[in-house]
Amino acid sequence: MEKAIGIDIGGTKIAAGIINKQGELENSFEIPSIPDDSEGLFRAIVSLIKKLLMESKIEQKDLSLGIGIPGLVDTEQGVAVFQNNLNWRDFPIVERLRSLFPEIPSIVIDNDVYQAAFAEWYSLKLGRQDSLAFFTVSTGISSPIIVGGKGIKGMGFAGEIGLTPVCLQGEKIRLEEAASGPAIAKAGQLGYGVPTMTTAEVFNRYYAEEHLARKIIDDAADALAQGVYTVISLIDPSKIIFGGSVMMKNPQLTERVKEKLEEKIIPIQRESLARLELSQYENNAGLIGAGLRALSEHK
Repeated sequence: MEKAIGIDIGGTKIAAGIINKQGELENSFEIPSIPDDSEGLFRAIVSLIKKLLMESKIEQKDLSLGIGIPGLVDTEQGVAVFQNNLNWRDFPIVERLRSLFPEIPSIVIDNDVYQAAFAEWYSLKLGRQDSLAFFTVSTGISSPIIVGGKGIKGMGFAGEIGLTPVCLQGEKIRLEEAASGPAIAKAGQLGYGVPTMTTAEVFNRYYAEEHLARKIIDDAADALAQGVYTVISLIDPSKIIFGGSVMMKNPQLTERVKEKLEEKIIPIQRESLARLELSQYENNAGLIGAGLRALSEHK
């Protein structure tokens, strides 16, 4: 199997494309999501698959299909169990797709962030003994762990680093409440007294070296460093990759997190700082990872 269709399903958009074994994205399409209509969402996914098959002139039997889905996913049974931003509950997506595309030999689904983490693991050519933490900061914060190409799932809810407590200004709050995109925007709204301030505007003021904005971003960086230090101390991964829209749009934040982290680690852990990198992907790691997973699991 040389190629796969990768699909990344979100509450705002659905992206789909053809991915080859080199992890290259060939032709791709993107359409608005339909989060409130479970059947409408499924039909939209089917239409994308049909469009890719038609335009690429690849037969069903010659490719695999990988899908990234937000929330809780039963990878063994092929069920989208619970999605906070989609109207799917125990939706048997693999079974439904197999009935429409019976010649596709393999359909692999997983949580969208785990699919993105796999793309990072694959691109770095890590081996069986290697581990990778994909520390993503966006609307929420998570850190799925990949070991030897397999995601550590626990009982299904592993990797939710955003739920862990951090200490900020002497107060214990969840990491997501301290450093996610919405958390940064909220801190700006309260601090500046501007209820419409966005995350991007806070960063613009930070780059302009406004004192309040610098404090907001420094606090977020400190909270993120606490989260990263937790991952380092528990897993000591071969690589920690920063991703998510907040990190990708503001690469300086990665360096600030490293500076904060350097203040916290003990000397023997200092080497871990060199393992922290920003994602090489823009916004398509989940799409590419979904396709690569499908290729890697179909032998």
